[in-house]
Amino acid sequence: MSAARRPGACPLAACGGLLLQSGRGDPDAFAQLYDVTCGPVYRLAVSLVGEANADEVLVQAYVEAWRTAPRFDPAQGTALAWLLRHVQRVAGEQFSGEVA
Repeated sequence: MSAARRPGACPLAACGGLLLQSGRGDPDAFAQLYDVTCGPVYRLAVSLVGEANADEVLVQAYVEAWRTAPRFDPAQGTALAWLLRHVQRVAGEQFSGEVA
């Protein structure tokens, strides 16, 4: 049983390992990462671009995260922070100038 599924374990604590596995091409690890992080990632997207555009930002941020997962370095910060930076970048690129 993975740390993300162990009772009493903090699911976010497993994100770094899941993102590292994703970087090695493991789609199941990426699916687990999505399950654990989609709540905070979506909430940030809503706060940045509003509910009407949040899904688009969420999808694009996870696509970029999958594509760039091999570059994740846990020494530089947490996996959740890394994902949230993707959301901020996508929101800024796609919706700069629009108010949430």
